[in-house]
Amino acid sequence: EIIRARYDLKAVFDNMQDTYYRTDTEGRITWASPSVHELTGYTLDELTGQHITMVWAHPEERERMLEQLAESGGKLTHYEVLLRRKDGSELWASLNAHFTYDEDGNITGPEGIARDISDIKRAELENRQLASQFQQAQKMESIGVLAGGIAHDFNNLLVGVMGNAELAMLEAPEGSPVREYLQHIVRASQRGADLVRQMLAYSGQGCFTMGSHNLNECIRDIGDLLGSAISKKAEVAYELMDGLPDIHGDRNQLTQLLMNLMTNASDALGGQPGRITVCTGMRKLDNDDFQRMYAASGLEAGEYVYVSVADTGCGMDESIQGRIFDPFFTTKETGTGLGLAALLGIVTGHGGTLELRSAPGRGSRFTIYFPVSPHDADSRQMEETADFEITSRLKGTVLVVDDEPTVLHVASRLLEREGLSVLSAADGEEAVEVFRAHADRIGLVILDLTMPKMDGEQAFHAIHEINASVPVLLSSGFSESEAAERMQRHGLAGFISKPYKRKNLLAEVMRWGLLERGLDSVL
Repeated sequence: EIIRARYDLKAVFDNMQDTYYRTDTEGRITWASPSVHELTGYTLDELTGQHITMVWAHPEERERMLEQLAESGGKLTHYEVLLRRKDGSELWASLNAHFTYDEDGNITGPEGIARDISDIKRAELENRQLASQFQQAQKMESIGVLAGGIAHDFNNLLVGVMGNAELAMLEAPEGSPVREYLQHIVRASQRGADLVRQMLAYSGQGCFTMGSHNLNECIRDIGDLLGSAISKKAEVAYELMDGLPDIHGDRNQLTQLLMNLMTNASDALGGQPGRITVCTGMRKLDNDDFQRMYAASGLEAGEYVYVSVADTGCGMDESIQGRIFDPFFTTKETGTGLGLAALLGIVTGHGGTLELRSAPGRGSRFTIYFPVSPHDADSRQMEETADFEITSRLKGTVLVVDDEPTVLHVASRLLEREGLSVLSAADGEEAVEVFRAHADRIGLVILDLTMPKMDGEQAFHAIHEINASVPVLLSSGFSESEAAERMQRHGLAGFISKPYKRKNLLAEVMRWGLLERGLDSVL
């Protein structure tokens, strides 16, 4: 019976997935079940007589385990310890331990069971990371909603400031010092508008309107914002090509791309002094070049405008480089891991490609290539013109709809000054009533998107039910891309971004003019 019992016990130990172990009072291993080889990579012969901390990743942890074992009355359950296998890899184990005693009641050492819980720990870590990422995403969404609300109100105020300053400039005598003061007000207001757009781009709510833009100008415009976004210990150097051609894209997304590149370079410095170099230029790319780049499938060989951001930071090995554009992958202690993933999405959406050069301890260089805009300098000619003159007075009636009284006043005054008749409405419901009463003479509707009672989209459809031939121009200070896209499918004429200057407003009015169709009205 004793032999059979011993045989049965041996069979149990031989087939256990968990590892049973026994040590003496000094911590030397006296015995372990066969599964110890699978757990640690060592055979029993290799372990017998060795100190148990030989397989502990942190040997000093054993003293803490013995203290807890003693405090618990000689029995310890679910004590987690990090083990190091023979090949150097690490795994988490859960220990159940108790003291063994001799015939005289003296402790002969701890013994117990070790269970591999690496999969459980890995799942717990992933769950914590997902929870953290979800909380961060919720935080960013809340910030985005807050930023959108602030931008809406602030942009309306800027319309009033810029518009009234420009109206005053038109009345001020030529050569008067007052004109200089007013110009300073306009420029300061425009800078405020740029800061709002940069904030919205950073939170992902910019107004996505494609056009020709110059990367050098984008870089200069975010200079002040970068001061608060990157490390104070970072030295930033700019090497910008003179006469850089334009690219076709969305200004806010390009700003977000540049911000992501710069903040990533700053993070790579790890809070230590370092250098960030920003370069722009031109380069001719061919199919061999595309083989070494990201998102280059389907691109055609030719001249490309590039912007590169290099840092003297920690650099990356090949394994990290292979994952940095994966959503939610990050090497930072905090963050969503979406910055570079969003960056690559912006590059792809602009028909560009990305090149990365990095090595551990040697820093990183991200280079973004964009096709040259087919509308290079010509498309910006009007924007760069200091004055905007109209040779003849305009005719017709415009309905301006906005819930901000300042915007209504400024837009009405700017349009009336050029000879247009202006009707106004403070919300969507009033807009529909005014349009129904004067539909026979209204040639343009400038419609705010965010309003009480009836929003811009609802008002747009109601106006089109009355007369779908009247063009409607949407006006907004932040992105409502889904609503705008839906409205465009139903005949939305165009979009004007707040805060708008006099020349932008009048340029849109003239661009959508209907005089050539025989109508006594102008959009």
